[in-house]
Amino acid sequence: MEIYKYKILKDSGEIIQGEIPGYSKGDAISRLLLKNYTVIKINRKLLNYLDKPVYQSYTRRIERLLLIINQLEVMVSSGLSVMESIKSMEEHTDDRIMKKVLKNIYSNLYYGNSLKSSLDPNIFPPFFIHVIGIGESSGNLEEALNSLSQYYTKDLEFYHRIKNMLYYPAILFMLSFVTLFVTTNFIIPNFIVFLDNGIESLPWYSRIIFTVSSFIEEFWYLILTMLLVSITVILKKSSWFTNKKIFSLLMFHTPIISKLLIKRTLLKFMKNLQVIISSGSTLSYGINFLSKNHHNPLFQQSLTNIHAEISKGSRFSEALKTEEVYFSSLIVNMINAGERSGDLGFVLGKIIEYLQEDLDQKTKKIIALLEPALIIFMAVIVGGILISVMIPIFSSYEFMV
Repeated sequence: MEIYKYKILKDSGEIIQGEIPGYSKGDAISRLLLKNYTVIKINRKLLNYLDKPVYQSYTRRIERLLLIINQLEVMVSSGLSVMESIKSMEEHTDDRIMKKVLKNIYSNLYYGNSLKSSLDPNIFPPFFIHVIGIGESSGNLEEALNSLSQYYTKDLEFYHRIKNMLYYPAILFMLSFVTLFVTTNFIIPNFIVFLDNGIESLPWYSRIIFTVSSFIEEFWYLILTMLLVSITVILKKSSWFTNKKIFSLLMFHTPIISKLLIKRTLLKFMKNLQVIISSGSTLSYGINFLSKNHHNPLFQQSLTNIHAEISKGSRFSEALKTEEVYFSSLIVNMINAGERSGDLGFVLGKIIEYLQEDLDQKTKKIIALLEPALIIFMAVIVGGILISVMIPIFSSYEFMV
């Protein structure tokens, strides 16, 4: 639901302003007309620039989400209603953005909406909203909140681990770029004055280096602008790229990276499925939801195939055998054991632990190889450039002597 700002005329002749939730502008107007108000003006309330989730870091968004989940879980388990809990959270938070979000939820709850329909899809992830809906409909809201808390806590921990491991390679990459830029833009042009016949007398590889250097020296501001714009577009439209089948095909067939992506995709699927099942939903319903909302088209098709097999009466473990690219025999056997014992949720937890440990180890190995590779790259590129420049200069010097 959206929030609409209105200006109305009461029967007493008083003009007042306020806010009201609605599924659309017409719905908000209908709510006001039911109270016999005359609507003078009504417009959808726009989020402040800083309130939009796209301008907040991933870490900050998840931290805010975890804060809402944990506080709501404690209050609901203490006997408070959802509406009382949200109101209390709004009154006691000092975070300006959190206060606005909670006020929006409370306004929707006040007008008789469920918690699921009170959550703004522009702020809260679809998976979070869906699990809350499952918890509400099954009467296991506390369990759903607890599962979401564990899910996002582990996801945030994994994000921090990867981020910390990438600090050093990122610094090396930036140093390589800066060194290359400074070398081609400031150092190489100064060597041209030592050449008697200009760059025409140089070997072909040296001419290429000097030509590129001259181009960068003259148009460096355009190159830098294009680089920044490209990075901004990629970051802002990353979901558009990842949702394309050609991107998935490319990434899933790239050596080394493909194994990590498959394990990461599988790990996220298992986590999501465990949360959905523990919240009170059925296995078939959970797989169907994930198949329709997964960002990777290739894995989405695999989940669709698995759901189709389950709908025909096949067991989960039997359906997984049809997608051997993602689900190894070890995982299939573990799922089979969970189905036979009747404790699939416990087995999913064990699979998640195994995949998480395996993914961490493989990521550490790749990053450990990446660090010396970047150093070698920097040495080869910069060293090659300097050698290509210095050899003609030394040759000219020897000729003069």
